[in-house]
Amino acid sequence: FQKVVDRNAEKIYTEIFMRIQTKDSIESPKLFLDIAKKRGLYTQIIEQLIDHIKDIQEQKAVNVSCEDLYDEKLLNIYLESFKNTNTIFELQNDASLHDDKAKEKIEILKNSGIKICLDNIENADDIKRFPIDFVKVSGELTRHLYRDANVLSICQEIISTCKELNIKTIAAHINSEGTFEETKKLGFDAFQGYFLEKPTFTFAE
Repeated sequence: FQKVVDRNAEKIYTEIFMRIQTKDSIESPKLFLDIAKKRGLYTQIIEQLIDHIKDIQEQKAVNVSCEDLYDEKLLNIYLESFKNTNTIFELQNDASLHDDKAKEKIEILKNSGIKICLDNIENADDIKRFPIDFVKVSGELTRHLYRDANVLSICQEIISTCKELNIKTIAAHINSEGTFEETKKLGFDAFQGYFLEKPTFTFAE
């Protein structure tokens, strides 16, 4: 769990990460989930994960692959579990988001009371294509904000586009007070990173 905060460092929502804890480290589940898909276990795993988090009442965000939305069974599971439950779906800005069906599926989620955040945004182009509520800017951009004029220009364009469309902007990878102040000064609405809170294994009220 890791919170996303406003300009006063007050919590807006909590993002829920899926991680695998080994004896020596905490790992991303990507490889594990890829194997689960090949063995036909993926949907069962997603259902078990949903059971652990669906009753959290506070605003929360879960990471969802766009590929899941193109699977009618999985889409229906998500809708039944999270309809009107104060939930945000964070969708990765990857190749699956550029499928022709993406906008249609996102509109179905929105009509069910699920808010949408596009994650890992690196330019303003994709923002205009979808009915979304939040945009999370790539950590690669926020880390180099005032070291690279081109990066600064990209972030300014993203913020300007989002303000026009009434979309909230989130600066990711805020790992120092300096980066927090820089991104606030530029006009970001919300922030997430180790400086504000390290991920934990418990949901903080």
